[in-house]
Amino acid sequence: MRLLTIVLSACFWLLPHSVAAQDPALLHACERNDAAACFDIGWMYDTGRGAPVDKPQAALAYQRACDLGDARGCVDLGMLHTDGDGIPQDDTAAFLLFYRSCELDYGLGCRNLGNSYRDGVGVALDLAAAEAMFRKSCDLEFGDGCTSLGSVFERGTGVALDITEAMRLYQLACDLSSALGCGNLGYLQFHTRPDYDAALVNLGTACARGLSYSCFELGNMHFEGRGLPRDFTAATRLYLGSCNDGYFFACVRLGLNYSSGRGIAQNDDLAAALFRQACAIGAPFGCYHLAYNYENGLGVNVDVAQAVAQYRMACAGNLQDACDQLARLGEQP
Repeated sequence: MRLLTIVLSACFWLLPHSVAAQDPALLHACERNDAAACFDIGWMYDTGRGAPVDKPQAALAYQRACDLGDARGCVDLGMLHTDGDGIPQDDTAAFLLFYRSCELDYGLGCRNLGNSYRDGVGVALDLAAAEAMFRKSCDLEFGDGCTSLGSVFERGTGVALDITEAMRLYQLACDLSSALGCGNLGYLQFHTRPDYDAALVNLGTACARGLSYSCFELGNMHFEGRGLPRDFTAATRLYLGSCNDGYFFACVRLGLNYSSGRGIAQNDDLAAALFRQACAIGAPFGCYHLAYNYENGLGVNVDVAQAVAQYRMACAGNLQDACDQLARLGEQP
């Protein structure tokens, strides 16, 4: 690993740099061992802001920043290795880089390191180590680290299940600007420990910060009239935004609203299209409702073979109602 680092750092200076034309002072600063400048160069190549996108160049610059003690370079290089984005995919290298960044007390690095231990990616699975890294990340006031630690207690992953502690940690995460912390807290306040006024605030905060599943849950509050007056139109608007962000449960619920005409003009064609979209991105309920539409000619031509195919996909997704429909039609799962 050390030899690879030396080789990468040497290569960094042998390659031509677009940054030299855009910001020669930045390149000179990196040449003088300014870690932040090296990181900025990596970020420019990584994002295409200020230089053409060039992932291998980004990796070299991030490596130099990491070598010089900038934990951000370690994490971003680790992410390139995780994704195999322009450089070889290498979970072990990513783990070592996250480990180094956490040694440098970088909260994001500790959270990512915890993920590696929790999932056994790049290192042997170790739930105790995962909890310790999430806790360190949270102690460093990285909000998403507190969220990850909260999830450990919500799910009882390697610890005793403790919803009260999970909610405390999600609140801390939310206070530290973690959208997911706000969303998880709001979810528990909506579904598990009902406090609808608080759920409305926290789900609203998470939705405003771009968390699509929280927009969906906020839509459910409007749809069900829990904590606020029932408003199908407001629910539909929130489902639409969440669906457009790729949250498939919202696409299914939006399709059902089009089917029933609740909160929006009834339209079987759009309902079928939404069920198809949800099914395509892995939602068994989407496949189930699309199958129903094929069987009954709602928004599509009657096509029993297609209905069977869609019921079969939903059944494969562990939706028992779909398996029952296959049995009704005399078909095997």
